[in-house]
Amino acid sequence: MDSHGLIHMMGKNKLGVMVDVLGYHEDGEWVALALDMDLRGFGSSFEESLEDLMDHVRMQISFAIQKGDMDLVYHPADRKYFDMYDAAKKEELEQLIKEKPTKPRYRATGLPISKNDFNKACYV
Repeated sequence: MDSHGLIHMMGKNKLGVMVDVLGYHEDGEWVALALDMDLRGFGSSFEESLEDLMDHVRMQISFAIQKGDMDLVYHPADRKYFDMYDAAKKEELEQLIKEKPTKPRYRATGLPISKNDFNKACYV
């Protein structure tokens, strides 16, 4: 599994994972890409694209559960997106020390998926 890893545990007492997400602009809208699932959400804002992405994640989990094949959940995006994610994280760190921060080209964040989301996926 990639060093980014689909399985970033969300805390000692919480069952769940944190999926690494790259945000970028494409064709005039925001795209949120789940790196370890190669799923995309779209929206007019980054937050909107994350909400759309979460719907796609739930659908993919539901499909994997229906097929009885959880390997259908893990499907990494092209390596170039992992590189963009790394650059975004570096840029975000650099922004912290700049006197006049600039608007970042990309966003790097995590999308928490809890046991509850897996349960919801069963009923989609």
